[in-house]
Amino acid sequence: MAERTQAWLQSIGKAADYVNTIIMHDNALIVFDMDQQRSVEAEKQVDAHIDAIKSDIAAKRAMVQQAPADEIDFYQNFVAWIKRTGPMYAFPLYRATDSCVGCGTCTRVCPRGCIHLENKRPVWDYSRCANCMACIQACPTKAIQFITVKEPNPDARYRNPHIALKEIIQANRQD
Repeated sequence: MAERTQAWLQSIGKAADYVNTIIMHDNALIVFDMDQQRSVEAEKQVDAHIDAIKSDIAAKRAMVQQAPADEIDFYQNFVAWIKRTGPMYAFPLYRATDSCVGCGTCTRVCPRGCIHLENKRPVWDYSRCANCMACIQACPTKAIQFITVKEPNPDARYRNPHIALKEIIQANRQD
């Protein structure tokens, strides 16, 4: 990832002195089982990695992290899959099941304001959707599901435990 970031920066005439990554909770529902990710989260030592990066920045260390072979393979296979199958998502992407209670949480967590309620049901404006999955991850009844993609574990969702739903909603206010 860091090498691709540096290459992109160079393509626009820029460069970074420091590029690093932190292995965190993988929350792409179409790829990862959220329950399994929670079980290995401690092994990722996120806080220790953040502390190391803070130290590097304080010391003005110059470094561009090299990508491991498995990450390069994953990325190349992913790009090949997209070329074979088309875009990662096809529209419409989401649907609300009968367990939707019309609470509107999805409308408030969408960072692009792509969702509104009609008859207490979410309606997506896919012309602005960034497929961030905030709506599907934050739905309190797990009523939002993918239409075109089978999830490894459709009963599991993830939201960073250090960020309250109220903070996400506040950050995404459209006024």
